[in-house]
Amino acid sequence: MLAGLVGVGVMMLGGTAQSSAPAAPPPVPEKHCSYTTTFSDGPGFKSSVNSCVETDGEFMRVTAPADCFYGDSNARYDQCTSDGTWTLSRDGRVRASGKLQARVRYPGPGTYQLVSKVSTHGSSTTSFGSNTQHGTTERTFTLTTPLRGLPFTVAVTPDHIVPQQENQVTFKVTHNDVAGPGPNVKIYVDTPGGYKWDAKGSRCGSSAFVPNMPAVWMCQLRVPRSQSKEVGLTVPSRPCTPVKYRLAWHADGREKSIPGTIPCT
Repeated sequence: MLAGLVGVGVMMLGGTAQSSAPAAPPPVPEKHCSYTTTFSDGPGFKSSVNSCVETDGEFMRVTAPADCFYGDSNARYDQCTSDGTWTLSRDGRVRASGKLQARVRYPGPGTYQLVSKVSTHGSSTTSFGSNTQHGTTERTFTLTTPLRGLPFTVAVTPDHIVPQQENQVTFKVTHNDVAGPGPNVKIYVDTPGGYKWDAKGSRCGSSAFVPNMPAVWMCQLRVPRSQSKEVGLTVPSRPCTPVKYRLAWHADGREKSIPGTIPCT
């Protein structure tokens, strides 16, 4: 997760050697690990599982280090690996989710509830062979690292959808004062539905006409640096259906995006 060391270069301008300013050191990641939980699907086998959260302010990663044991004497397996999925919630809303070990966008500082569904896999050259255990861990973590490095951020109000009634949702897009792309940014709504955009001066509608792209709803905005712009979206009345969206922009020759979900109550 950490970037490598950046050296100090020397360049020649008009025959004069000039040293470039030293690059800022990469941020030290914030990391928290909790106490262990014991999984045991049957007698003679168990695993001890930890829960760890790490972030550098742009991305985050959740891991579940584990030790696997067998036999009445709790002999340790030669190898023990873990995999699974997790969700990170605050105020009853899911703010981030993903697979163990994988990087996802960091949702920002706050106190979160982390729920991880974990499988551990122990293996050994002994006659006990291998064994897999399954379980769930629940932890509370407080993360203090501020968001960094994102040229655009979006705030959604309200933060949930009420089923069986029409909902008015507002996306507030902010172009942060950081070096990066130009002012053009798009909001994609990936969940199917008969939506209606309310965005004067912006190009909004359905992107079903875009080749090789699933039918989504899209709104293209122009947000100058250090400014914000709001876009309204009418969500039709329907059963409980979370709305998945993406905030996207072009940088380094490709489209980058931040995914999000508006849950339903």
